[in-house]
Amino acid sequence: MDSQITYKPRVQILLNSDGDTVLQMTLLDAKIILNDLMEKQIADSLIFEYVAMDSAKNLSISLLKKDVDYLTTKVYNLNQIITNNGISITNKDTEIGLLNGEITKLKKEVRKQKFLKIIGYTGSVVLPIAVLLLLTL
Repeated sequence: MDSQITYKPRVQILLNSDGDTVLQMTLLDAKIILNDLMEKQIADSLIFEYVAMDSAKNLSISLLKKDVDYLTTKVYNLNQIITNNGISITNKDTEIGLLNGEITKLKKEVRKQKFLKIIGYTGSVVLPIAVLLLLTL
């Protein structure tokens, strides 16, 4: 029973004559509290560094996001250009096919006109001679 009664608190709180609170404890307890206080002070100073690093990384992330958005838009536009070029090439091929068909028709018409021209010139020379020959006989 005596061992339970002899409990002495580790920290004693005293008031001095000026009204200030004074804590009284062993040197070992004071070192532990001071060590904890220094660790907390270092942790608090690291928080400001981490906040600064976090804001810098957030800025970097937002800039990279803008770059990604820009490049995504650029890729979309380039894909549209490729699609439009494919359509243009298809249209050009169709136009070339139509023009080749028109050239073939015109070549046939030119040959026909040449043939008719030869027959016309031949007829205009041969017919008067034939008529003269028939009249003279």
